[in-house]
Amino acid sequence: MAQNRYDSTRQWYAIHTYSGYEEKVADSIRQRINAVDMADKIFDVMVPKEKQAAFLVEFESTLPALYDKMAGVMMTEYTHDDVKAILKFYETPVGKKMTDKSGVIAEKNLAASQEWAMGLQGMMMKYMQ
Repeated sequence: MAQNRYDSTRQWYAIHTYSGYEEKVADSIRQRINAVDMADKIFDVMVPKEKQAAFLVEFESTLPALYDKMAGVMMTEYTHDDVKAILKFYETPVGKKMTDKSGVIAEKNLAASQEWAMGLQGMMMKYMQ
């Protein structure tokens, strides 16, 4: 008899990832499931594409409020002159390079974080037994 994939005794977990990395993260999770022989405990890894477009519209509508809050934080930490100096920095060659490389740096940091997290799996399993 086939096992019911959606039985109420199972728990669901959501993992937050950078946009565009959903499939990479899902593949990484699938590989790790096999590597630590947990296929009997983790039944599925899903990226719900049919809801992705609607989610993105709703998600993007929340960004202005986030930006306002972030600006408020910056205003408590930086003076008007500080902000002018920061903007001037971003007009310099190294400031422009920093902006240009931010995506690559974020991607490499994500990969490093994922590698680190995967390394924690063994340690976590030791404490879960």
